[in-house]
Amino acid sequence: MSNATHWFATHALGYAVADSREEAISNLLLQNTDPTWVRNCLKDGNHVTVYSCEVHADSKAAYKIEWYQPVGVETSGGQNDLVTYLTKTKFAVSPDGNDRAVKLAAQLEERTQLLRNLAYSVATSESLHDSNIVKFLAEAKEFVVPPQKDDDKAA
Repeated sequence: MSNATHWFATHALGYAVADSREEAISNLLLQNTDPTWVRNCLKDGNHVTVYSCEVHADSKAAYKIEWYQPVGVETSGGQNDLVTYLTKTKFAVSPDGNDRAVKLAAQLEERTQLLRNLAYSVATSESLHDSNIVKFLAEAKEFVVPPQKDDDKAA
């Protein structure tokens, strides 16, 4: 494996890399994880979280891992999954609902800020044709009525 990018998966006791997210998680859980540890965590009501992301560097590139994430290289597509089942040959993971909540909170904050910008521009403007109002109104319209994708137009 020596691609320009690779996938990285990690949990509290180790990490693995591979050509795909699924393969990296599989390598981590089936080759680098004691199933007894996972079962004990689940039995005690704890979660075992697997973090994975795409690393924009060759799989043999040297980089540090800090707080379970690659450092010193560009990454994308990071997500958390919760391990729900693990034996020596099988595993199951489920998306961590907290990831979705964090993304939705960030979107809400971004949209709230757009509305604040628009409201401020309207309140301080002497004309509805003020360039700030036009700019912020265009930004607000983008989130209220997102531009249609080609797939949406065909439907």
